[in-house]
Amino acid sequence: MSEQKKEKIIDRARKLMAMAGDKSSPEEAAIAARRARSIIDQYQLSLSDLQEESEFGCAVASKARRITPGWEQSLTIWVAELNDCVAKFDRYGRIVFGGFDEDVKVCKFMFYYLTEKCKRACKEYMKSNPCGCRNSFKLGYAWAVTDKIKLMIEARKTDLKTSSGTSLVLIKKDLVEKEFGVTKYGKERQTKSADLLSQIAGQMVGEKTNIVTGLEEDNRHQIASVG
Repeated sequence: MSEQKKEKIIDRARKLMAMAGDKSSPEEAAIAARRARSIIDQYQLSLSDLQEESEFGCAVASKARRITPGWEQSLTIWVAELNDCVAKFDRYGRIVFGGFDEDVKVCKFMFYYLTEKCKRACKEYMKSNPCGCRNSFKLGYAWAVTDKIKLMIEARKTDLKTSSGTSLVLIKKDLVEKEFGVTKYGKERQTKSADLLSQIAGQMVGEKTNIVTGLEEDNRHQIASVG
């Protein structure tokens, strides 16, 4: 095979992998995954073949601060996992997502959308429940949302596989970790809620939050306003 032909095949596989990670169009993502699987298997492409440094990027997703609340830390980790990205804190205490460019954009916007929705809902809840607990509400919300994200992650790992059984999700993860290093998150702690009623109220909002549809409907928010 000529180098020119190989480059065209690799470029096609990369584009299909990116499409396979598109959360907004499951049907097109599934078709892209099947085509990527066929190309990867047919031409026995390796991780080094698929890597292209210019496709990687980083995005700051929060303001500088000394401490990030536990509920936000939980959302940070699982939003990064869902979008095949890594999450770290920089020296200013800001949350930074790293991964493939398009994944990072989705990751940053999803985190912004979910955290802002929580803050708005909590503000409304406290207006009618002045004796409630803000932190308990936000914890309940985060627990419900991360439970939904975990299910989405497992579904993607199952659906997006090559014929040899290798997950395309894991292929992307390997590429990202090779670029940014392996990120090990501390064991997730189930923080105790101080107010059960506020926690339940937050969980109800989280359970009703449609992560993908919500992103499409809430695209009026500007990502540039964060950070």
